[in-house]
Amino acid sequence: MKLHSNKCPSCNAPLKEDAKQCDFCGMIILKSKDGKIIYETKDFGIKGNVFFVFIIIGIIIIDILGWKYGYDDYFISWFTDAAFLIWTGVLPIWVLSTTIIWANKWGAVLYGIIIAIILFILHLLIVVANKNWNFNDDYFGLAGIVAGVFLASWLLGRLFHKLIRKSRNKKN
Repeated sequence: MKLHSNKCPSCNAPLKEDAKQCDFCGMIILKSKDGKIIYETKDFGIKGNVFFVFIIIGIIIIDILGWKYGYDDYFISWFTDAAFLIWTGVLPIWVLSTTIIWANKWGAVLYGIIIAIILFILHLLIVVANKNWNFNDDYFGLAGIVAGVFLASWLLGRLFHKLIRKSRNKKN
């Protein structure tokens, strides 16, 4: 908590003496026992597990789209360009943009690692099952690329979230 003058710490608008919230930007204002204005910097973004479920549903839909465009009949050991674009383009953009605005206090990196491992195993099992359970190092590579791109975009989104939160705290 920080002490501040009689102006809103977020938008610098003048505050009424008994204000509990800024009329202009909506920042919640508290007062200490001696009457000084106190505020608590709030995290930005969308909070809660419902948004996390929304992120996961988006990941599942994008992953299914990738499998829909997954294989080329001529070159069956590799993915089509459309599937590769979905998994290395659309998926990271979705993950990056949603994790930037997800205001989770704990475990966000751990969630990303767990989902990346699940994606890796799923992609590997689906490809190997389609190849009569014959393992190939290309399959590990493809599964690793999808999981790695996902994890990199997840971690980048969380990093951007923290940087934005820090810059907002400095302004206050």
